[in-house]
Amino acid sequence: MNKAQAYYHASLNAPIRPALNKVVNANQAVEKVAIDCGCGVGNESAFLLEQGYHVHGFDTSAIAADICKARFAGQSHYQFTQCGFEAFNYPQSSLIMANASLYFCEKAKFAQVWQAWQQSLQSGGVLLVDFLEVEDEWLQTSPDMLAFTEDELRKLLQTFEILTLKEIKGIYPLRAGGEKFWHSFIVVARK
Repeated sequence: MNKAQAYYHASLNAPIRPALNKVVNANQAVEKVAIDCGCGVGNESAFLLEQGYHVHGFDTSAIAADICKARFAGQSHYQFTQCGFEAFNYPQSSLIMANASLYFCEKAKFAQVWQAWQQSLQSGGVLLVDFLEVEDEWLQTSPDMLAFTEDELRKLLQTFEILTLKEIKGIYPLRAGGEKFWHSFIVVARK
């Protein structure tokens, strides 16, 4: 099993993120439409479907695509697209979630993606996004990854009500095995 396969298979049994419950409760938008950016195997998408959301998931991985298409076959409230952040056609939404995925958005395309998110997200809707901090270990070997300082994040989110801005800093495991120094932020923000 290669590294990508190991990651996705380990993800199948992963619990949903605790922040997702907070996000569902904080969502004040009328319609329940979620976008799961870099959805992987769709664990959070499945939870949101149980909460009554229509879910649009996307991921660049063929492995994720195969898993999600099989997992959600016949589910009329789920739509999967195999693509990246900049190619996805963002519908009107009340929740945009990018868990451990936004870092892979091309830096040069981020302004376009951010504008699309702002146009997509309805008033009262919520973002749940992991942002890499510039000191994260991955930036040493992949300097083109998308990363922000806390000040840059606060400026980016100035038109949102920040409900959570939690800093993660330390050595933590990777889902596919091993560990690394993580420096990131979990952001929950309402439009």
